[in-house]
Amino acid sequence: MEAYDNISTMKNNLALQTISTELSEDLLNRSILQVCTEVDRPIVKIPKKRKKRQTIYEKSCKRTFYQLVPKSILDNYANIENRIKPLVACYKKEYLIQILTIVARHLRRDGGMAKLYMKYLKKQVPQGNEYILALIDNKILQRSDYYIQGLKSFEYSFCADYQDEYIEVELADRALINRLAALSIRIKRDNAKSLLGHTRQAKYLQLLTIDPKFFIEYMNNCPIVDIEKKNCIIASASRITNHDFNCSRDSTSKRLHSNVTNMKTELRRYLRVEGEPLTNIDIKNSQPYLSTLLLTNPRKVAFLAKDPDLGALLKSMKSVDSEDVKRYISLVTSGVFYDYLVDEFKKSGLILTRDETKPKVLLIFFSDDKAIYNNIENKTREIFIELFPTVHRQFSIIRGAGKGENYQNFKRFAILLQRIESYLVLDVIMKKVYRKFPTTFVMTIHDSILTVSDGAVVDTIKNMMGNDLQKFVGWPAQLKIE
Repeated sequence: MEAYDNISTMKNNLALQTISTELSEDLLNRSILQVCTEVDRPIVKIPKKRKKRQTIYEKSCKRTFYQLVPKSILDNYANIENRIKPLVACYKKEYLIQILTIVARHLRRDGGMAKLYMKYLKKQVPQGNEYILALIDNKILQRSDYYIQGLKSFEYSFCADYQDEYIEVELADRALINRLAALSIRIKRDNAKSLLGHTRQAKYLQLLTIDPKFFIEYMNNCPIVDIEKKNCIIASASRITNHDFNCSRDSTSKRLHSNVTNMKTELRRYLRVEGEPLTNIDIKNSQPYLSTLLLTNPRKVAFLAKDPDLGALLKSMKSVDSEDVKRYISLVTSGVFYDYLVDEFKKSGLILTRDETKPKVLLIFFSDDKAIYNNIENKTREIFIELFPTVHRQFSIIRGAGKGENYQNFKRFAILLQRIESYLVLDVIMKKVYRKFPTTFVMTIHDSILTVSDGAVVDTIKNMMGNDLQKFVGWPAQLKIE
C-alpha cells in the first residue's frame, strides 16, 4: 500500500506540473514507469577505452635496420647492379642487398657455407630465387653441388673475389622493413611450440644488447688477416642490433639454439643486459665428462637415445672396468684430460695446443674408425687407442662401428651425448633455476649457463649445477666461471 501511495503522489505531482502542456494520462504513466525503472537499475561502470595496440609498421618505424654487404661488392656496386638488374623481374636495390645480407648472416662460424631454404628466402625477398641465380651466374655467390628435397638444402657462400670485410648499410625501404618484421613475428610464434617450459629464454634473449664502446675497440684491434672470424662477429652483432632474435629447441639433439649459442666466444663478453655485463658458468670437458656414463652405467641414459635400436643396445650393455677406464675418468673429472693429451701427443712429435686438441678428440669420439683423415688426425687416433683401448672399444660399439654390428649411423654417439647434456642442463638444472630466480636473466649456451654478474646468483646456480651433475653422472663436474 505504501508503494502504491507513493506512486499516486508522484502521479499527482507530475499532473499538476504539466497541466499547462496538457499531457495525456498515457504520457504520465510512461513517465512514472521510466522513473520507477531507473530507481531499481544497477549502476553500470563505463569501461575505460583500451589503448590501441601498435601495428608492425608503427613498431618498425622506431627501429633502425641494417644490412651487411662485403666491401668489395659495395665498391663495385654500380657495375654489379647493371649485370643483375636485367635478370630479375621487378628488381629493387634493397632486395638484392637483403639477399647478400642473408648469406652474410648465415655463414657458419666454423667457416662452412650457409644453409638456406629457398622457401625462407622468398618469404624475406620477393623473387628471392631470381636474385640468387643472378648472383651465381655473375660469380658473386657460389652454391653447393646438390640438394635432397626435404633433407638437404643448397649451401651458399661468397666467391673468392668477394670474401672480404662486411660493411653495415642502413635499410630505408619501409615496405621491406615491415615484411621482415612480420616474418620475424611468425618465426617466433612457430618456434614457441618447441620451447614449452623454456619460453622465458626467448623473452630474456630480447633484452640483450652489445656494448658499443668496447665492441668498436675490439673490432678496430681485430687482426684483418682473420677476415672470416671478423665477419662472423660482425654478423652476430648485426643480428642483435637489428633485434633479429631466434630461439628454438631442435628435435634431434634437444638442444636450445639462439643468437647466443651461434656467436663467437669473443663477442659474448660484450653482451649486456640493462648495461650490465654477464657471467657464464661452463662445464669443463663437458663431452668427455658426460661420456663417463657410457662406461660406468650405459643403461641409465638408454631413455635419452633418439634411435630405438641404440636405446635397446644401451640397455643390454654393462659397465666396463679396466685401468685405462679408471685413468680416463680420473683425468676427465679433474678437468685435465685435454692437457694430458697435449703432453702425450707432444711425446710422439705432435705439437698441438689445447684448443687444437679438442676438435681432434671429438673426431676420434664421433667418426668412423675406418675413415682415413690426414696424417695428424690419424696419428692422434692411434695414440688415443693406445692410451685408452677399452674406452675406445666401448665408444665404437655405441657409435655403431663394433665388429658384427649393423649400425651405420656414426652420428648417433654425438647426438646421444648432446641429448644427455640438454636433458641435464635444460630439463633438470634450468627448471630449478627458474623456480629459484623467477625474474632474473638466465639463459643457456648448450653446456653452460649465462646470467647476471651478481655473486650470490652465480654461486647459487653454480652449486645447483654441481649437485645435479654429480647426482646424475656419479662424478663431480669441474665448473668454470667466465
